[in-house]
Amino acid sequence: MPLAFAAGKLLDLIGRKLGALVIYAATIGGVFAAYSCHGQRALTIALIFGVAGINSSLTVLNAFTSELFPTHFRGTAFAWSNNLLGRVGYVLSPLVIGELVPTLGYGGALRATTVFPLVALLLVLAFLPETRGRELEDTAQFEGFVSRVPCGSVSGLFVRSWQTRPATDAT
Repeated sequence: MPLAFAAGKLLDLIGRKLGALVIYAATIGGVFAAYSCHGQRALTIALIFGVAGINSSLTVLNAFTSELFPTHFRGTAFAWSNNLLGRVGYVLSPLVIGELVPTLGYGGALRATTVFPLVALLLVLAFLPETRGRELEDTAQFEGFVSRVPCGSVSGLFVRSWQTRPATDAT
C-alpha cells in the first residue's frame, strides 16, 4: 500500500491536480480491472491499485478542502457535502447496483461505478486551482472560487449567508 501511505507526499511532490490524476487513475483502472480480469495475478495487481487509489482519494479531497476554503466556511461545507450528499450515496449505491446486476451482471454493474471517480477527477481538473507551493493565505480565496463552481448561484447563497457572520481567528 505504498501509494495510500505516500499520497500526501505525492501531492506535495507533483502537485494536487497531477496527484489527483494519478490517484484517481489508479482507482478507476484498479476497480475496472478487478471486475474484468481472470486469473489470480491480474486480479491481485488490479486490487492493489484499486484499494490504494480508493484509500488515497480522500487525501486529495482533504488537501483541496483545507487549502481552498477558510476555516469558517469549511465546517459548514463539509456538513453539507459529506453528511448530505455522501450519505445519500451510501444509501443509494447498493440499490442502484442491485438494479444494474440483472442487466449487466455483477462485474458489469461494479465496473459501471468507475464513472463516479472519473466524474470527480474531471471536476477537480476543470474547477479546482493548483495549490502546490502556495501559502494558505493565497489559496483560501473562497469568494472568487465559488463563481467557477457549477451551481455557483446555490453556493453563492450559502457564501452570502456565511459572510454576514464575523470571522474568527482560528490560531
